[in-house]
Amino acid sequence: MKFVTFKTKGGLPSLLQKILIVAMTAFLYLDTQAQDTWVNDNFKVTLQEGTLSIAADDKKLLEVTGITIDVSSLESMEFESMSSSQLTLKVGLDGVSTGTQNVAELKITKVKNGIRLSSNPEWAKNFSVKVQGEKDHFYTANAIDLPDENAFYISSSGYGYLFKSKPNFSGFTNTPLELSLNSKELDWYIFYGPDMSKIHEGYYSVVNKL
Repeated sequence: MKFVTFKTKGGLPSLLQKILIVAMTAFLYLDTQAQDTWVNDNFKVTLQEGTLSIAADDKKLLEVTGITIDVSSLESMEFESMSSSQLTLKVGLDGVSTGTQNVAELKITKVKNGIRLSSNPEWAKNFSVKVQGEKDHFYTANAIDLPDENAFYISSSGYGYLFKSKPNFSGFTNTPLELSLNSKELDWYIFYGPDMSKIHEGYYSVVNKL
């Protein structure tokens, strides 16, 4: 974008023009930030250069660096719409299986002490997600009241994962992780503590509805 400056008789921009330039620059900066970031309570989701970053209490929990649906890999991701309780992203995939780019919606919604990532395109048969984070260790924490097809894990960094479909992990004890869900839909909850009681509080608020 080019700014056109009109010179006064003395050869310098007028004070009003300077104020307008500063105001427009600030507006464009804030508008760009709004397009790239969604904040809800203590959670912040940021999209930058195709990488989806998820943080809580200003602590980065993880980055989603890749999504594969069937044999189609991530090509693009962009914010489509947002509200106070939900963010919707448009995910473009390379369309190897169809010859044209496939498009899926990824929804991020606020739940108690966490967020839910979900996607359920009609044409999907299998989801894989690549996750980059700290050098976390994950521990299986399934409770007796959890349905057999679900899975719950707690990380060493103070957050937990709940999956509607049990994933196969590549790199289970460290990141980067690749989660292969063997499911036609993505249904993934991330709960943040950092203390264990808050993770379990969020977990039970969801499990009691499954």
